[in-house]
Amino acid sequence: MPKILVIEDEQPVRINIVAMLKAEGFQAIPAEDGQDGVQLAQEHIPDLIICDITMPRLDGFGVLEVLQQTPATSTIPFIFLSAKSERSDFRRGMNLGADDYLTKSFTRTELLEAICTRLTKHAAVMELKQKLEEIQQSNLLKDDFVSTVAHELRSPLATMKMAIQLLQTTQDARRHLTYLEVLQSACNHEIELIDNLLDLQRLEAQTYQDDIEQIDLPTWVPRVVEPIRMRTQQRQQIVQIDISPDLPLMMINRFGLERIITELFTNACK
Repeated sequence: MPKILVIEDEQPVRINIVAMLKAEGFQAIPAEDGQDGVQLAQEHIPDLIICDITMPRLDGFGVLEVLQQTPATSTIPFIFLSAKSERSDFRRGMNLGADDYLTKSFTRTELLEAICTRLTKHAAVMELKQKLEEIQQSNLLKDDFVSTVAHELRSPLATMKMAIQLLQTTQDARRHLTYLEVLQSACNHEIELIDNLLDLQRLEAQTYQDDIEQIDLPTWVPRVVEPIRMRTQQRQQIVQIDISPDLPLMMINRFGLERIITELFTNACK
């Protein structure tokens, strides 16, 4: 239920507008003058404000100027009401940032049409703003991701470069085999990183394989972990698998689950 703040010092007009809004299903908040209106706007953050121009203590122009200074209230759709129809008042209101201007000879239909138009446009603007913020956030995340990936890819490449240089200079057969193992390990690491990038690309492009099949975890997980176990032995780490033999068959995407388990084990080893 949209909240509409009605700032009007003439009681009969204020009561009439509030009654019309409530009859149409809106939540109407009345304010007797400009200062009360500013306070209520800051307290309730309404979806739209209908405000008279000529009022004691603080006129409608002053109300709009105050609300424009606060981010929480600066984007609220604002409709001016006035008994006058002078062009100067209209231009001043629009220059201050008002969204519409109605003279007090308005009809019920004119008021409701103005309200619906402003609420619809405001909703569209806010939706667009949210999408832009999501795009900006996504771009920031992608920038961070690219920076991280570049660092991750450079690490095994540096290791491979060092192993190649050592292979070119050593004459010792045993060291030769050791450097080959280092080179192979770094090469495998680089391939894993590239595979992860390709997986991410498939996910973003929504081309990831989504075939569901039955998997018996007690027999399947050890096969997936075996290549990782060989790597952990080189690091003098121990992998222990504890899976209940009574687990039911799991209906899942085999490829996706394998990527998850591999990533978890790899991070655990690191």
